[in-house]
Amino acid sequence: MLKSRRRYHIAPDSLRKRQKAASQNRILEAARALFRERGYGATTARDIAERAGLSVGSLFQHFPSKADIFKTVIWANNEAKYDLMRRLVPARICCRNYSRM
Repeated sequence: MLKSRRRYHIAPDSLRKRQKAASQNRILEAARALFRERGYGATTARDIAERAGLSVGSLFQHFPSKADIFKTVIWANNEAKYDLMRRLVPARICCRNYSRM
């Protein structure tokens, strides 16, 4: 059987990409809230999916595991804090202090 060499390209601003990004954001927001309320151990993938308005199968189409969702929530939180620090602290002060260490 011959494999098709045709590669399909989805436009960067397509409806499907926007829907996928919106679903991922809903998952992360739901997970963030549930992890705060209940903790990681008491939160199930089913809880996250219900709060995000998705099925459990759809949840796992976006993230391979609950641990990956947790890592992404933590990473996004750290990135937001770093961005805030970068805006509030001038670069020359930040770099000067680290070069002395």
